[in-house]
Amino acid sequence: MEQMYEDVRFAIAYRSAPRWEELTAAAQAWAKLNCVFNHVDFPIPRLSEAVSLLSKVINEDQSMPPEAADNYRQKIKNLMSLLPNRISDGQLREKVGEFAENLLDFLNEKERSVCEREELQDYSCTSDCYRVII
Repeated sequence: MEQMYEDVRFAIAYRSAPRWEELTAAAQAWAKLNCVFNHVDFPIPRLSEAVSLLSKVINEDQSMPPEAADNYRQKIKNLMSLLPNRISDGQLREKVGEFAENLLDFLNEKERSVCEREELQDYSCTSDCYRVII
């Protein structure tokens, strides 16, 4: 009976977590940056995805000011040029964390609260970022 209770709690939590596709491109970019902040292993693919998502903000989504999205896109590209040998994991983590925190400020209140919960139904990475927990 106890396991059934936990299963029901998980199902409710899982259903209340948004799906990746429901997030704006800016929130998705934040999620990718936060994922790198959480674990810096193999950051280039996730940073590249963040750059692409910020390009989507500029060209289609406009979930934040295009000028700001372009600014962060350029900053991430510059940071990527320092990888893998000219910046330490700690420095990378610090910079990416700074970018993520700044992006969070551009999100509307609803998306900011979704991001701060750090739970998504269908995001997968090597460290279970955004895994729904109860």
